[in-house]
Amino acid sequence: MRYNLGLMDKYPIEAAGSNIENNPMFRATFKQPIDPIKLEDATYKALDAYPLFKTKVMYDKGYYLETNDKPIIIIHAKEENRPVNFGKYTSDYPWQICYYGNNLTFEWLHGVSDGAGAFCFIKQVICNYFDADIEGPSQKFLLATGLEPFFDKKEKGINFKNDPSGFSIKYLPVLKRGYKTDFYQLQANTKNVLEVSKYLETSVAPILAILFSKAIRNHLNEDVKNITLVNTNGIKE
Repeated sequence: MRYNLGLMDKYPIEAAGSNIENNPMFRATFKQPIDPIKLEDATYKALDAYPLFKTKVMYDKGYYLETNDKPIIIIHAKEENRPVNFGKYTSDYPWQICYYGNNLTFEWLHGVSDGAGAFCFIKQVICNYFDADIEGPSQKFLLATGLEPFFDKKEKGINFKNDPSGFSIKYLPVLKRGYKTDFYQLQANTKNVLEVSKYLETSVAPILAILFSKAIRNHLNEDVKNITLVNTNGIKE
């Protein structure tokens, strides 16, 4: 089976290549030492439900995914000693599962799936491992292209919502001091961020972008017009 990729999927492949260090990671800690046989069996079962992860990256005038029938490899290694490239260590699968003692790490190529899809896959693996049912509603994934509709009228793409009006850059204070700049640190309670992420059925990264954007808007000049703040529950302020 061949799966064609859109521009938003091809970019992470082009930018990161096979370097795992440039890709996201999920970590899980079990109460008991991990059984590699059970983990391998759980992963095979999850691949049946998520066929995009049962693929390898191919190139023919452009990147695409193709079904990978090689045996999977579950790697026994500490996080700091794990392989840092997709390829021979992963049987060409564009993801990697490592375990050591009670700890499990999962990394994947963002071109195969975003954080929401990858989280559902590894959650399925863990639920299979413990013979547990996944709680909550099933996730529906949008497989439509994201950027193609901007230059190809035949592509319908994803039905994006229009963002509220922005603001002129002149209202964002900038200190012109040559190469020097100010450093700002944004802190958020991890528990609260994860709760919002779960509520919106998305990964943490988009939540942090919203918080950062809101922090900037809260410190803009009071003369700024056409600003509509939308909190993480979708309620305008």
